[in-house]
Amino acid sequence: MNLFLEVLSGPLSGKKYKARLGLTVGRRNGDVLLEDDSKVSGLHAKIEIDNKSQLVLVDQGSANGFVLNGRRVRKVAMMPGVNFRIGETAFRVVELTPEEVSSLFETKTWREPLRELLERDPGLDRPIAGAAQTFTPVLQLEFIRGFQTDTVYTLTYGPRVAGFGHLDLDLKEMEAGEIAFEIHPGPGTAFFRDKSQGKLKINKQEPQDGQSLQEGDQISLGATVIRVRYL
Repeated sequence: MNLFLEVLSGPLSGKKYKARLGLTVGRRNGDVLLEDDSKVSGLHAKIEIDNKSQLVLVDQGSANGFVLNGRRVRKVAMMPGVNFRIGETAFRVVELTPEEVSSLFETKTWREPLRELLERDPGLDRPIAGAAQTFTPVLQLEFIRGFQTDTVYTLTYGPRVAGFGHLDLDLKEMEAGEIAFEIHPGPGTAFFRDKSQGKLKINKQEPQDGQSLQEGDQISLGATVIRVRYL
């Protein structure tokens, strides 16, 4: 099922987050950040799997837990139609159709994200110091799983930056933040820098900062898997 947590109140109202194993909610730490809700703990909740192999949102030792049907509880099953509160923020578990999931990744024109980026940081509208370096050999990122399956990015110069809706390498992956990773040219190789805050793995292992990418390496993030090729 394509289960999502939909925020029904507060500054994030209307936003939807994939209800996946490991998703966290909190005021200071979490995939869902409720910074303006004073009744939410720093790390308040996390999605885990119960003994019936079902996804469950579990309280992480907070003072207030969750409110479900007027009762204070410590667990909430991730089932379509369930409504609950974390602090003062209301949530609903929803199931989306494949078409609705696809609409979350509708591509903006190149002008829209550029305008939004410059509005956040006008200083970006300045020439970047230093020249780009070439990838030798040329690096290719091949999407083999996820929404972008069969997409190929061929990288001839760097450094390059990948993230959700990023102007450089756009990742249509809900688990990717604004910047998920960077790739830098090196002598005969490419060096990888993880910016995903622990969400990303290479060959099912935690990446080392600045590690050299090898032919056939698989970068996994959420439902997306990317294979590394050298040309």
